[in-house]
Amino acid sequence: MALSLFHNSLWEDWPEFRSLERRTNTELQQWTPRCDVRETKNNFKITAEVPGAKKDDINIEVNGNQLKIEGKVHEEKKEEDDTLYRYERRYGSFTRSFTLPDEADMTKIQAEHQNGILNLCIPKKAKQESHRKKIEIK
Repeated sequence: MALSLFHNSLWEDWPEFRSLERRTNTELQQWTPRCDVRETKNNFKITAEVPGAKKDDINIEVNGNQLKIEGKVHEEKKEEDDTLYRYERRYGSFTRSFTLPDEADMTKIQAEHQNGILNLCIPKKAKQESHRKKIEIK
């Protein structure tokens, strides 16, 4: 009982947590992973946070210069003797899409998944030297 009163008073001053409690299950079943997108001299790099997603549950597709990352995270099922007051794990499906520049070589993308982090490395195409040629007019 005292813990319950403490729990309620603790979150009353934090409106964002109170609104989280009012979300429906549908809202929690779709989420967007946070991503970092960087450009280096030779590559484009995308790092996505996908905690709880297994490698086999992630799909990466390329269509032209569009890159799409989608997948799902399964809900943890734990049974404990303690009373659970709050469960803040994300589960459900996710998707992120990126439009990459024409210089991205979409045929040579490398992906690695480890500890809830998905790393993509997209090499840049070798720059083609422009051939300058004077065109004669007849």
